[in-house]
Amino acid sequence: MNFYLNVSKILSFLLFLTVVVHCKDKSQSELETKSKQGAGNQMDVKVSIVEIPMTEVVRSITFYEKVFQTKIERMTMEDTELGVFPSNGNGANIVLTKGKDYKPKSEGVLVYLDGGDDLQPILSLVSLNGGKVLLPKTEISPEMGYFAIFLDTEGNRIGLHSKN
Repeated sequence: MNFYLNVSKILSFLLFLTVVVHCKDKSQSELETKSKQGAGNQMDVKVSIVEIPMTEVVRSITFYEKVFQTKIERMTMEDTELGVFPSNGNGANIVLTKGKDYKPKSEGVLVYLDGGDDLQPILSLVSLNGGKVLLPKTEISPEMGYFAIFLDTEGNRIGLHSKN
């Protein structure tokens, strides 16, 4: 069963990459033509905030601090507990979130976190800190780099990506 699950994950990721490459390959003239035909301006969609659900605040924050070797700020907003990753303001804000509507799960949206220059050092800390590696470091292509997938201590499926 794990074999089919891994093959399914790889095929889903490759399909995603094919769509990204296809969209990227659209010529500027096609976009200009659509705009002139009344399609309006194309919105530049970017990720702003990623919330990763958690049930055990201390366990989850400790896991991510150890795996990513960073300090996560603990906060509370009304009845929601947060673990906020440090940010330089240039990328998406990543927040561990515990609240009544937040349920960790291993299906659904898969977020890929930046693994730096090489994701392997991060990935090697996953199992040591209570997580589980689902897919080891795998090459996408020489141009696109590598990816891996793990389960965190809460049961969320998280991806990593790096160029090397």
